[in-house]
Amino acid sequence: SAMIKEYTGTTRTLDARTEVALVTSNIEVTAADGNVTRAEGGELFGCHLIVDGDGYASLSHVTISYGGQLATGPTVAFQNLKPVPQRSVETGEPLTDVSGETLTQPNPSSVDFSVLLYNMHGALWAASEGESEPVSLTNNVVFEAFDKSAVKVTTTGNTIQGNLVMNVMKQMAGKSGFDDQMVSNFEIMAQPNFVLDNVAAGSERMGFQVKG
Repeated sequence: SAMIKEYTGTTRTLDARTEVALVTSNIEVTAADGNVTRAEGGELFGCHLIVDGDGYASLSHVTISYGGQLATGPTVAFQNLKPVPQRSVETGEPLTDVSGETLTQPNPSSVDFSVLLYNMHGALWAASEGESEPVSLTNNVVFEAFDKSAVKVTTTGNTIQGNLVMNVMKQMAGKSGFDDQMVSNFEIMAQPNFVLDNVAAGSERMGFQVKG
């Protein structure tokens, strides 16, 4: 069984920061049985972080290993993002204007200077069916994505810069000799987006797919 933690309907911001007394090592989020669930015959079931609506996440200098769920979604997914409320520094309560309307600001979601290893689906996705606030994915290293594109973007205005993505694998077991699902290191399905200085190294199908 999976453990799920969901934060909905809150009036305050969850602050999950912590002080870490390490100088030469990043924070690592991993699965206790990662090498087992990723092995042949394993469940391929790891951490799946979804950031949705007016929630936001800013991940920096973090390592996530054995993330993603083959039948469910990528390691980190930003979807349907909305502007976030401006909040009081003292109380955490949303700020309002003179008419009582909640003041908002652009959604600050981002992943930067982080490492995603052994992803059992995609790795970093900004994918929504409708409009979504843009995100920033910069200076990250992704090693392995399985049967899905590692970085996938279906929304506009995002910044994808300075990322290194390696070893995107295609699942062919039980499939025909020709399968037209073209997994990629970078799959950019909408424009305009800012895609700069990225490197694709090793893919069983394509390095870059850029549409628009």
